[in-house]
Amino acid sequence: MPKPNRTKLSSHRKVTKAKNFVNAQMQQRLQHAVAYHQRGQLKAAKALYEEILQVQPNCADALHLLGVIAAQVRQAHVAIDLIGQSIQINPINATYHNSLGNALRDLKRSEEALASFDRAIALHPKFAQAFSNRGNALQDLKRLEEALASYDRAIVLQPENAETHNNRGVLLKDLKGLEEALTSFDRAIALQPKYAEAYSNRGNALRDLMRLDEALANYDRAIALRPDYAEGYFNRGNALQDLKRLEEALTSYDHAIALQPDYAEAYLHKSYALLSFGNFEKGWKLHEWRWLKGERTAKRQLATDWDGQTKSNSLLVLPEQGVGDEIFYSSMLLDALPFTNTLTVPVDARLVALFERSFGPYGVRIVDRNSEISPHQHQIYMGSLGQHFRASVESFESARSPYLKACSDRRAMLRSQLTGSGNLICGLSWVSKNEKVGEKKSLSLNDLTPVLSDPGVQFVNLQYGDTSEEQAWLQKTAGVSLTNVDSVDNFKDLDGLAALIDVCDVVITVSNTTAHLAGALGKPVFVMLPYSSGLFWYWHQNRSDSPWYPTAKLFRQKTSGDWCGAIDDLKRALQQLMQS
Repeated sequence: MPKPNRTKLSSHRKVTKAKNFVNAQMQQRLQHAVAYHQRGQLKAAKALYEEILQVQPNCADALHLLGVIAAQVRQAHVAIDLIGQSIQINPINATYHNSLGNALRDLKRSEEALASFDRAIALHPKFAQAFSNRGNALQDLKRLEEALASYDRAIVLQPENAETHNNRGVLLKDLKGLEEALTSFDRAIALQPKYAEAYSNRGNALRDLMRLDEALANYDRAIALRPDYAEGYFNRGNALQDLKRLEEALTSYDHAIALQPDYAEAYLHKSYALLSFGNFEKGWKLHEWRWLKGERTAKRQLATDWDGQTKSNSLLVLPEQGVGDEIFYSSMLLDALPFTNTLTVPVDARLVALFERSFGPYGVRIVDRNSEISPHQHQIYMGSLGQHFRASVESFESARSPYLKACSDRRAMLRSQLTGSGNLICGLSWVSKNEKVGEKKSLSLNDLTPVLSDPGVQFVNLQYGDTSEEQAWLQKTAGVSLTNVDSVDNFKDLDGLAALIDVCDVVITVSNTTAHLAGALGKPVFVMLPYSSGLFWYWHQNRSDSPWYPTAKLFRQKTSGDWCGAIDDLKRALQQLMQS
């Protein structure tokens, strides 16, 4: 019989033993690296992961965890590459897919992140953290009901996860379930008593409920737990601004900026505070941070930015935000005219006719904002005109008012329809449809009964949207009717709405497009304003007049949510107008 090859067998055993030794050594190093990682010693953990990969380039765990560190230090592209490599080596590891989803979310690639979380859940159907992260991605995509279901599933699987309860609370706040949101934040804090983010988010819900002192206390608690918590200082600044404690609000924003020098939202809200109190020079400069705020549409660069001084051959003034803002900022268009040979202004299609009539005779070219824009030498956004033309209170003295002009033919036609009674004609708008704060700026038609019951006034409906049910209720309960002009669509036909406003002797409105139109047309306009939340900076603070609209009178809530005092003041002003 042939003898066995004992030399080769012995060599194979030595190699296997050496490999096993290396594997054991690398596994031990991986455990040490993970321990560093868990303690937050990222530099030490990263060095060990890299050392492991030098010996074992295909170590999926080391690649994955190195990617996690990259994500933690905001190197999302690096994280995606490293975690992607780990998935190529081990495609059935649910944790890897979950981490990839988090890195994709960091780059706002939420659809892709959702697919990664779904893959993790398919591999591990009881993966609570993946369900929680899936809820985050769905919330990014505004699929809020699906997000809530995902959070609820995560909580069933892992009821003690404070982060999921916190994220669920944030979602419920967005869904306006504020009391339920507070319950979720309370649960998160009960599970993790030093959870600074949950205290801050709880403060946000309380702020939406206008429980401002309680909100402030929650922000203070968050900051006490995490003195380096920039967002806590930012939220605290917002509450202080609501409480009209300006200097403290500015200090809080400054703390947030000191901790996070690129905190665009803190700069922007600081600008609102400064502008609202008339500090135009500093406020406008900080207002430029709006373009770096995450949720805002990216700035289009169609030409070289204009510096406000250079004579331009062709200047493009770009619109931003909503129709009301376009009307508001257009008050400064003619100020820019001497600085250019050609001034072009793209606006919402509903404003083209009105703006052509108002600015066209001066040489301003008005175009539909959705049309193709020809090349220009310079550009500036409407919201940036203020830093050049309204940098001081004195600069308003030379401002043109009125600066919009209604169609005279439509005005004459509408006037003939409305003057039969001989009463004072008062236009009325009582609702703002602003997605975020419209509710805070609005009131019900029934709330205005003390004003509407005056028999010497003909009230004309300027409110857009279907208000038939509300008007029917007013007729039934108070015996009061509004005049509805069917030939004007108050939403789509803004040129018609401008003519209808121009027919009115006075306009009563909340802070919305109607307020801006009436002010720009130079009509006497009574604007009803909320106390704090929903009060936009351009109505300023503690003023009964407006530097932007000389014909406006401002009627403010005395306390949050209470319109009674403002309505009483407005009723007296209307009676005085009738007697004059």
